Amino acid sequence: MESSLAKNTKLEHAKVFGSNEIVPIEKAIVANCSAVREWDSNGTVFGYAHDLHRRAGEFGHNDFYPVVIAASHVNPKINGALALKAMTLQDEIRGRLC
Repeated sequence: MESSLAKNTKLEHAKVFGSNEIVPIEKAIVANCSAVREWDSNGTVFGYAHDLHRRAGEFGHNDFYPVVIAASHVNPKINGALALKAMTLQDEIRGRLC
């Protein structure tokens, strides 16, 4: 038996950053991941020592933020505060796994 959520096509669509256009959710996530990569193309590197030619501890890119944004586009229960908490939690988990 199909759930009522699966029949709701609105739940399968989200917005691309900077646009009001609604597109299939997977396309919004891919486009938004690309945008996040472009915005943060240099990453964040901790422990850089030019004289020693050492680079350590790159934190990486926030590739998973667009997933949270897409989820908040399709779920009216996810407001801005909850989305920010989810992004912070993602960074905390990634940081601990590193």
